[in-house]
Amino acid sequence: MTVAIAIYYNVIVTLVVISHLQSVFTDPGMIPLPSRRHSPNDLLTLKRSYPGGWTICRKCSTLRPPRAHHCSICDRCIRKMDHHCPWVNNCVGEDNQRYFLLFLVYVGCSCISCLVILVICWALDPTRSTNTTNVNADVFRQIRIIHSIMLVVISCLFGLFVLAIFSDQMSAIFSDETAVEHIQRVKPRAGRSNALEFLDERNSDPETGSYRKISKFELLKDVCGAGPMWLWPFPCLRHRRVRNFNWSMDALGFRGGDATVGEGSNTDIHSYGNGSIDTGANVPLLSAIHDGIEDMDTTTTILSKINTTRGVSVTGEL
Repeated sequence: MTVAIAIYYNVIVTLVVISHLQSVFTDPGMIPLPSRRHSPNDLLTLKRSYPGGWTICRKCSTLRPPRAHHCSICDRCIRKMDHHCPWVNNCVGEDNQRYFLLFLVYVGCSCISCLVILVICWALDPTRSTNTTNVNADVFRQIRIIHSIMLVVISCLFGLFVLAIFSDQMSAIFSDETAVEHIQRVKPRAGRSNALEFLDERNSDPETGSYRKISKFELLKDVCGAGPMWLWPFPCLRHRRVRNFNWSMDALGFRGGDATVGEGSNTDIHSYGNGSIDTGANVPLLSAIHDGIEDMDTTTTILSKINTTRGVSVTGEL
């Protein structure tokens, strides 16, 4: 029995460590920074070519998708940012929230395991019912009592703390509202006319802009991945998102019928309006938008299409 308990507890501790490392080193969904600062006209032009909900960050001057927020500690915009966690020294966002949840679960399991093992050890203590006058035995017993009290206090404190955070995370997942969005909804910033705009942004499909109603199970799958449920407890497996929508799409290709994205990559292309969306390419696409288009003929063609479609007067260079 002692061997089984040791194996079980070490497995839990190993999962805690792996989950913590994944939470620390996994990119939470940072929006790529531009290699140079664009003029307001350039940013406005690019913003208008995106489907609804995209905004321009005032602090890092980047185009960001719906539900992305700026972290003052990381000094970057994070996709679907929930909060910045000092435990992992990283933001909890779209791409690492699953690992953070597993970290909370396994820390809670380790706390419960400590208490259970402690009760078993005291229940099976062979010297518990024997009277002894051995000084060394008395000292050892006092040390065990002090150690047990400290272990109970620490396990209870950490257990209750992670339980509160886990409950808050699950509530945020099932309500489809991050901590940042909740604060902004309750206390809207100056200049935002209606706090319900956050609800409209949160409940709209990023692909079509239409209202979406998602079940709680689908919301949980969106965080934990589309794979089999029995794979969810393993923090070492790669996270696969449910939705095909790619936050880092080349939005300039939306308005032009001959525009393509992810050229040369072996990825799936999904149509969107008159353009296309590359759901396999990732950061380089958005980086290319921020870095500008070097070919001036291509730039002129794209801007003319935007002007024709939207009736927008654009000045400046990309």
